[in-house]
Amino acid sequence: MSSPDNAGLPPHHHEFARAALRSYGRDSDAPLRLLSLSENATYLVDDDDPMVLRVHRPGYNDADAIRSELAWMSALRSQTVVRTPQLIAAADGAAVSPIAVAGQVLHVDAVTFIPG
Repeated sequence: MSSPDNAGLPPHHHEFARAALRSYGRDSDAPLRLLSLSENATYLVDDDDPMVLRVHRPGYNDADAIRSELAWMSALRSQTVVRTPQLIAAADGAAVSPIAVAGQVLHVDAVTFIPG
């Protein structure tokens, strides 16, 4: 059963995060910890070089909108004193990766982990 906070995310959203790990040069068995479940499922990749993966709800934002949000975060970091995470591009250079699991494709992005 979905709550209003995670409506639209498939119940197996963790499988998309797990499947995305290799796209970011990580071991497929790297430790994952769910940080937040809202319009995205946000996971901490809790290894020697922590990063955050966001599995995006289907139909909420398309890849262009996600790239725009990432560009905005980058501009805040470089042009202001606001501390934001830095984009981690996938191995193919993509800011947003389409990840397929069981015939369904969701967008995933990755950013650096900022403790706090």
